[in-house]
Parts: sequence; C-alpha cells; structure tokens
Amino acid sequence: MSAVTIKQSARLRAVSYLNVLLCLLVVFIHVSSHPVSTLDKKSLAFALVYIPWRFSSFAVPGFIFLGGLRTFLKPPDQNGWRAFYLGRARRVFLPYLVWSVVYYTYFVLRGFDTLSLSRFAYGLATATIFGPFYFIIVILQFYLLTPLWKRVTERVSPKIAVPVAVVATPLFYLNFPYLLRAINPSWDFMYTDRLFLTYLAYFVIGCYAGSRYEAFVQCIRRRLGALAAAFLLLCALDIGLGWAVYTGRLAFPLLEYVHYLYCLSAVAFLMAAFSAHEGKLPCPRLLRAVDEVSFSIYLLHGLIIYLCNEWMAYLGIRRIGAQYALRTVFVYTATIALCVGSRALSRRLIGRKRSAAP
Repeated sequence: MSAVTIKQSARLRAVSYLNVLLCLLVVFIHVSSHPVSTLDKKSLAFALVYIPWRFSSFAVPGFIFLGGLRTFLKPPDQNGWRAFYLGRARRVFLPYLVWSVVYYTYFVLRGFDTLSLSRFAYGLATATIFGPFYFIIVILQFYLLTPLWKRVTERVSPKIAVPVAVVATPLFYLNFPYLLRAINPSWDFMYTDRLFLTYLAYFVIGCYAGSRYEAFVQCIRRRLGALAAAFLLLCALDIGLGWAVYTGRLAFPLLEYVHYLYCLSAVAFLMAAFSAHEGKLPCPRLLRAVDEVSFSIYLLHGLIIYLCNEWMAYLGIRRIGAQYALRTVFVYTATIALCVGSRALSRRLIGRKRSAAP
C-alpha cells in the first residue's frame, strides 16, 4: 500500500481487525463481570472465567491507542480545527449524551437512581451514569487537546516522546491520589481512571503510529518475535499474579506495573501480528459491519446486559453457569444484530431519500 493510500485510508485492514477484537473483548469483560464477582474464588469455575476475563483487560487501552492512530492517519486539521471538533462532537459526544439519557432514564424507572438534573449533569461530566462510559470521557479529553498532540508529533522525536509517556503514565495514575492527599489530607479524588494522563502512553504511541504509519508498521513487523515473547511472558505473569492476588493467595504491590506492561505488550503484539499479515487477512462483510458500528456496540451492550439479567430473573434462572452462558449468547447476538441492522436500515433509508430527490 502506498503512502498516499495509507494517508487517505481511514480503515486499514489490520486496524479494523484490532478494532473488532477490542470491541468483542469489551463486551466479554462486562458479560463476565457477574461470575467473576460471585463465583467461589477458590473454585475451578472461577479460574476458568477469570483467566480470559483478565486476558481481555487491554481492550480499553487498545481503544485509546486506536483513537490516537486514527486521529493522525491524516492531519487532524486538514479541513480546519472547527471541522475536526464538530466531527468529534457529532460522532462521539452527541451519541454519549443520548445514551447517557437512555441509561439514566432506565435507572430512574427501575429505582436505581433518582431523577435530578444536577445528578445527571454530574454523572455526564464524570461518566458515572454508566461506569464503562469512562472511556468516552477519557478519549474526549485527548481529542480536546489534539492541537497539542499535533505539535508534539511534529516537533518531538518519538524516541523521546514515547519513552517519556511510557514512564510518566504509571507514575501518574498510581501516585496521583497520594499526591493530592499529601497536599491536603481531605482531598479524596476518586476519578483518576477518568483522567487522560492515566492513558497517556497509549494515545501518544497511537499518535506517532498514525502520523508515521509506514515506519511504525515496519518497526513492529521487524520486532514481531520479540513482541510475541514479551506478550506471552507478561500475559502469563499478569494473569497468574492477578489470580493469586484476587483470590488472597498473594500480596504483590507491583501488580499494577505488571498489568500496565502487559497491556502495552498486548496492544503492540496484536497490532504487529495483524499488520504482518495485512495482505492476507480476509475482510468478510460481517467484520466490516462490526468495525463500522463498534462504538454503537460499546454504547448499547450494557443496556442489553441489564435487560438480559432482568429476563433471567423473571424466568427464575439462578445458576451462575446458566446465567453466564445465556447472557453471553444473548448479549453478543442481540447487540451486534441491533447495531449492524440499524446501520444497514439507516443507509437504505438515506439511499432511498437521495434517489427520490429531484
């Protein structure tokens, strides 16, 4: 693929594969949350659920990386900053606002929350209406600062910026709450996971990957073996240590650092693996469709989980294993079908309107 084609392409096949994988993993994390929190921690069943659940935990960091990459595949200000921000508002903030209203309405109707404009505004600003929406708050912060990232990618070598970001990221998100309390013991900030600096390394690497895509792909392809080895080692360490800590078998204060390195290695390895086989990767219609509606899947799947849980409670399904199997099948099937189907229907309706126009 030529440089011109790369710069003009919004959806490279390797990027699409990674995006779809991350989308499916996010759904898996949330359909698995109930058995992870309720199963006996010493049971084999818990281990069988925990292992793939922990494995999937690089999904949001991967989305942050792709956010940076896609932002810089072509100059973000190519059509002016006004067009850039209006586009992000239309494609990211507006759906977030609409779905926040949907979730808040559902929670109020079910008695899980109280109707209050101030509560809604606070929840919208902090992504506490529906917890998984924290990713949207984070990516919006990065988008707001896009002129800064553009200047950084143009003026600072990735050999300097990337190591600085990689080192600074864990130092911030692991120590920021303690720093605040050191300044004032009464300061208790609960939303470090919603601050962009917590994910700085992933987005910065993504920015450089997008702005120098050919060089980035060649770099990670040459190091595919080393990345695979690092990924396998850190995956085993993170899952093993995470399981031991979660089940009370071990106290390991450095687990978050291991987990951070695992997430970095997972995103790097998978991007390298997909890029190395980019010319051979098939691109079936369903994969393209899921790639296009991945953000809609992210927004909708939580509501489908709630509705599925209500349905199982109504039917008297109590066994955790049966709930897990039904929830997994129902949520994946319903969410993907609704998102892909609504996208196809809207395109058809738009096409009819255009063909009917004089």
